Amino acid sequence: MTTSTQQSVSIERVETLIEAYGSNTRCWPEEERDAAMTLLAETPALQQRYKEAQQLDTVLLAGQLEEQPDDALLARIVDKLPPQQVAGVTVKQQERWQWWPTSIAAGFAVMAIVFMVMNAPQQGIENEQLALQEMDYWLWEEVTDQASVDSSEELPADFMSML
Repeated sequence: MTTSTQQSVSIERVETLIEAYGSNTRCWPEEERDAAMTLLAETPALQQRYKEAQQLDTVLLAGQLEEQPDDALLARIVDKLPPQQVAGVTVKQQERWQWWPTSIAAGFAVMAIVFMVMNAPQQGIENEQLALQEMDYWLWEEVTDQASVDSSEELPADFMSML
């Protein structure tokens, strides 16, 4: 007799459990374990997957490779590695000073960016004010069919003051 838990486990789910947790059923989720093991006992394809997982687990637990790395290959790899800095070695005085031009340039770049960011809102306000003023002049000309104001007169601040 199967329980509702056992009915909810599919062949795909058991395959996923085998792939994720291997052949050690104690690692499988407890709420699915009994149903999965029952389905495993009834399905030959799952039994084959389980045997493959057992073989893989045996190899992994043994911790040995079939082929040992070649010493000559390891030597070639180590020879091609870039030189490594030894811990605790201090940097020479000459090496310290070789980076100061770059540091100064980076400082100026940061200051320029900060200046532009801080100035951007003010510039945006000025551009907005110029656009509104141009719109006021255009609106005045459209409404009155006259040129806005003489250049000798002081310019009004907005359309309402032109009227």
